[in-house]
Amino acid sequence: MTAQELDAGGAVWMMVSRGAPWIAHADNAPANLAFAMPDDGDYVSIAGHVEIVDDDERKKALWTVVARAWWSGPEDPDLLLLKLTPTRIEFWDGPSGSISRTFAMAASVIAGREIGMGQKKVITPPPA
Repeated sequence: MTAQELDAGGAVWMMVSRGAPWIAHADNAPANLAFAMPDDGDYVSIAGHVEIVDDDERKKALWTVVARAWWSGPEDPDLLLLKLTPTRIEFWDGPSGSISRTFAMAASVIAGREIGMGQKKVITPPPA
């Protein structure tokens, strides 16, 4: 899966197949998403709960040409969206890590305060 969007509330959106065997058990399930750029010393771990979303407008908004490798278009009946709402974010940032900078911004949105760079941080978003 590829993260398609980080929304204003800090949720990560991905496209998934309705036919995946784990989909039936995924709604409101705990999940973890990890990103790594070892050459830069950057690692991000996002723990939270996932929600299966079947929203045609959102599918159209998230659609990319790359998604055509798996689905015929945003109207494909096999296409669903997976929304990961973070409950804990950890990141380790090397001296020049762009991925950590991106997720530090996301963590700042979630935490409601600025998150620094160049160190390990753990963010626990406030309850919704």
